[in-house]
Amino acid sequence: MHLRKYLHLAKSQVSPADPAEAAKPHVRGVVLIAFSQAAMSLGLDWEAIAAQSGLPPETYLDTGVSVPGDAALRAINLVAALSGREDIGIRAALASKAVIGSFLVAPLRIALRAQPTLGAGIRFLAKHIALQDPGQVHEVHEVGQLLVWKRRFTRPELNRNPHLMTVLQAASVLFLRDILGADWRPHLTCFSRTAPEDIGPFQAFFGKVEFGCEGDSLVLDRADANLSLPHANPEVLKTIEEFVTARGRPDQSDPLEDLQDVVLRLLIEGDCSLQRLAAEQGVDPRTIHRRLKAHGTTFSDLLDRARRSLVESQMGRADQPLSELAAIVGFSSVSTFSRWFHDAYGMTASEYRRLGASATDQERAKALMDRAIDVVLGVDRAGRVRFCNQAVQRLGFDAGRLIGANLRDLVHPDAVISIQSLLRIGQGAEPSNAAAHLGLQVRRADGTYQAFGCHTAPIFDREGRLRELLIVLRQQPETCPAHVDGSRH
Repeated sequence: MHLRKYLHLAKSQVSPADPAEAAKPHVRGVVLIAFSQAAMSLGLDWEAIAAQSGLPPETYLDTGVSVPGDAALRAINLVAALSGREDIGIRAALASKAVIGSFLVAPLRIALRAQPTLGAGIRFLAKHIALQDPGQVHEVHEVGQLLVWKRRFTRPELNRNPHLMTVLQAASVLFLRDILGADWRPHLTCFSRTAPEDIGPFQAFFGKVEFGCEGDSLVLDRADANLSLPHANPEVLKTIEEFVTARGRPDQSDPLEDLQDVVLRLLIEGDCSLQRLAAEQGVDPRTIHRRLKAHGTTFSDLLDRARRSLVESQMGRADQPLSELAAIVGFSSVSTFSRWFHDAYGMTASEYRRLGASATDQERAKALMDRAIDVVLGVDRAGRVRFCNQAVQRLGFDAGRLIGANLRDLVHPDAVISIQSLLRIGQGAEPSNAAAHLGLQVRRADGTYQAFGCHTAPIFDREGRLRELLIVLRQQPETCPAHVDGSRH
């Protein structure tokens, strides 16, 4: 429920309330923070630049606020002109990364990392980019062994600004590097802007670049897109889908629930205080205090519940250090967090994590594999058996004896062509439905054959190459005993 509310709030905070104002181009405050940090790192007077550009002082202090596009573009262009750097967008992305981290709002960051693969995460982001910025449109296409991630603004004047598009492309690369490694670069980065006089900084950051393209995009290798994400979470994805389905419905939550969700969002953003909550609501802190008192609660109660909610959603991650969890819920030290945790739960965080720890995916898979009645074989690209479960004993084989055997020798001669079709996936070909779900006559240890339904599941490495093909053999209602040479009894 909370994640759905975050997404609602994340969307509402970047949308101008006035319809006339909404018709004008807008830029998110996070972009202005990026250029302000770049300007100051180069010794420029950002406050003077903001004033000269017509930016209200408070608009560029909030990552989620919508900034009028004309004033934002004037400020961006002024920073570029005063710095004399055509790569100012890259510098802005790097500077903001050091100060605020990712450009993405917290709900989208959580949702993206909950996807099963990086490619699925990018597609999700493209589909729901309006939750981040209603003025952007993203598209994702697969072209051969590549994934093309396109982006554009709905307003042409924003698309034409080279520094704005550069900072967004660079911010996306930095986010992907958090997943793929600090040295990662796209297969290709396309810019609609004209080529700068010195493309060296662009090549150093992005790798291969092209300018004067029809649009702005990042091109990823399929191997990178196929990368399995370590924190995939079906429950988070379910919550997101529920939100997407219900976001057009009227919000029927009560005022106290709304305040609770704002506190939760502020805690995620790292700036949760009574003063900030009051500012979000457009009132003074005393008014917030009176409203909460009327409901029999306090700001401290809201903050405590928000911390509990975050802790309980994060404690399942055994790889997450307690210092990181402490920072997420607003504590500056582990010792302070530990005292709060013990008061809240009556045990230490480590004890809670041990009690609440669930089985790993590997443990679940092994338990299922050991008890499965279906025969499961893992074969390499050459068709050699690298793994089999205990169910092969139903064929009269000892599991250890099958390791290293050729799959072609374990099926009826008439099925060899079907097996070759299955293994074509190792050379990058997609198997047909007939090949992926076929019937096989599988040889038993006594030389007869038994009918099985066959299903497959490929496992790829990071380079997109087949690591292993899992073949699941499910016994058919009828068996067809035959001699090894194929003749019937």
